[in-house]
Amino acid sequence: MEWPESLEMLKAGFTDSYRKMHVNPLSDPGLTWGVRAAPTTDLYGLRDRIDFIYYKGKGLDPIESRVIDYHPVMFPSDHAALMTVFQLKRNSQE
Repeated sequence: MEWPESLEMLKAGFTDSYRKMHVNPLSDPGLTWGVRAAPTTDLYGLRDRIDFIYYKGKGLDPIESRVIDYHPVMFPSDHAALMTVFQLKRNSQE
């Protein structure tokens, strides 16, 4: 789903860190939220991607980005988490 807010972030020059690392939305959808009572696409009830980490600037490189969609007693939140690890470039001008 192309959320209006996400389109605005992309227009402003920001990059979606998860999609940068996982370019195929069919094989790596990055699902983080779902309505528990509705039909879902996986075991934990996730069916939409609503969590994003955006970045901007030449000094950041994402080196890992993943959805944390498992917790032994379900989620401590109402949705899964998204985590991105960045590497800082030295001597970057931005």
